[in-house]
Amino acid sequence: MTPPPEERFGGALPNRHIRGFTLNETGEILTRCIAPNRVRSSEGGDPLLESQWPLRNVGQTAFAENGGKAEEDLRMNDVLATGEPTGIGVNVAVVDTGLEICHPDLAENVVQGGSFNFKINAEETESWFNVDAFDPYFPGARGDHGTSVAGIIGARAENGLGLRGVAPDASLFGFNYLSEQCCLEDALGGSAEAPNSQQIDVFNMSFGSLGSQYYELADGILRYGTSELRDSLGAIYVKSAGNGFRLCTHFMHQVHTTVGCNSSNGDRLNNLPYVIAVGALNAAGARASYSSVGSNLWISAPAGEYGVREPATITTDQFGRNRGYSSRGSPGITSDENADPFGDYSSNFNGTSAAAPHVSGVVALLLEVEPNLTWRDVKHILARTARRPGGLLNPITDVRVVIGDQLVTISQDWVTNAAGFDFHNHFGFGVVDVDAAIALVREDYEPDSLGTQIRSDWFTTSSDGLQIPDHDGSGIEQQLNLDLPARANIEAVQLHIAGSHENLVDLSIQLTSPSGTQSILNPVFNEVLTGNTTLDWRLLSNAFYGESPRGAWTLHVVDAAETDVGTLSSWALRVWYGEHP
Repeated sequence: MTPPPEERFGGALPNRHIRGFTLNETGEILTRCIAPNRVRSSEGGDPLLESQWPLRNVGQTAFAENGGKAEEDLRMNDVLATGEPTGIGVNVAVVDTGLEICHPDLAENVVQGGSFNFKINAEETESWFNVDAFDPYFPGARGDHGTSVAGIIGARAENGLGLRGVAPDASLFGFNYLSEQCCLEDALGGSAEAPNSQQIDVFNMSFGSLGSQYYELADGILRYGTSELRDSLGAIYVKSAGNGFRLCTHFMHQVHTTVGCNSSNGDRLNNLPYVIAVGALNAAGARASYSSVGSNLWISAPAGEYGVREPATITTDQFGRNRGYSSRGSPGITSDENADPFGDYSSNFNGTSAAAPHVSGVVALLLEVEPNLTWRDVKHILARTARRPGGLLNPITDVRVVIGDQLVTISQDWVTNAAGFDFHNHFGFGVVDVDAAIALVREDYEPDSLGTQIRSDWFTTSSDGLQIPDHDGSGIEQQLNLDLPARANIEAVQLHIAGSHENLVDLSIQLTSPSGTQSILNPVFNEVLTGNTTLDWRLLSNAFYGESPRGAWTLHVVDAAETDVGTLSSWALRVWYGEHP
């Protein structure tokens, strides 16, 4: 099976899929979940909770060689101390490779008959033996990505087994979209039966791709879900930002250590405002080494490194010692039979695939506290209560390089915009703070108080094939005036830029709002654009959230390398806005 694209990194990620399958006692390929017998701790509780640094980080090693930094976690101490909220009554779908619906630590939360196996509709040559339509069992025996994602969201608490999910009473559904690579609309809320995805409140999307400039189908699906589902309050779509920071497959430049190899804006779903794009942090509170960055990020959450020298995330694995990531002999919990006597867990799960489900679990907690929150409320609350991570290796200043004879900013430090929101391309608005978010909802937050959301028409300007100066830091600048209501508050800005260039990776694209906030939408030497000569791209920035869109916007395009040349044909802006109190 082909691994989820955003999970590829030189074959090094421990949660990357490889070929394999599981046989039953008669030698047939097993494609349905058969529950194992497990002895639960007589003391109850969750034996692995003390190693779950994303929930409470005290510097524990979590079966790695070294520990992290205390308090670099989800800041959910009040939730853990009181035992609530737990996400009860909230439906969360794991849209992934599969879900082990009878896993001992998940089964109590899996809604019977609610999941769906898209392989039931596959061509005969692609079908799996003995498929059950309501059991998205993954037949590969070397790890099921979806099962590990599900454990982060909703592993059952206080059951004498393993660990605790962020929302341990959330209702879990599994849609194995990645296994069949079809029917995206059915998996994301566009189907009333087989599967009934319209009953889902939160969709977790721990997958991605690189190099796509626009995806019209996804735009329509997510617009529908955010406007029609949850009785028109809107479903919440939580998505991994990508693992492309170090994925330099075509060339390596020294600036990549600062801006990364592949921007998160290069994912065809990540540049849509209906998605909460999630970056990953390690246990020391720094951007995880692989985590893609970009102006489209919304929030960051713990995920970890690789679980060898530094902690990764501990989560559910395919059960049994001969199956799952644990069967690969990776260091960590696999070698500790006292901690994991049956081989049902992994301590090496990472990637933004692990960051996203932490956020999905948090959203489930918020929806339990206040079921009437709209999808926009959820985004607003996360942004308003986020904190800056405290890792010592995080960027603390702008980074500038000389292009031609000009100093050009290629990476920005934290920017506080005109509406008072802090933003950073490495972290979005910062790290999720669970206790602060719940406190805000309980104290004084009024659901559906952001005004009616309006998506503006495109405001377009023609550049008439304007040549971009070659290897010149001054680049070209153009302005576009947006005549929008004076009381409008930005919720997202999308840039559509068109042109041509002999080597598009040379281009840096920056946008400045009427309030003076600057946002780098495309970093220089972005590998996403490798091999392309035609620019027809939609880029998203969240850096302007809450500001007024009214007035003159400035586009700045710079060609950072010699020889190859190009032109700017046109550019346009579209704004999603409300009227915030």
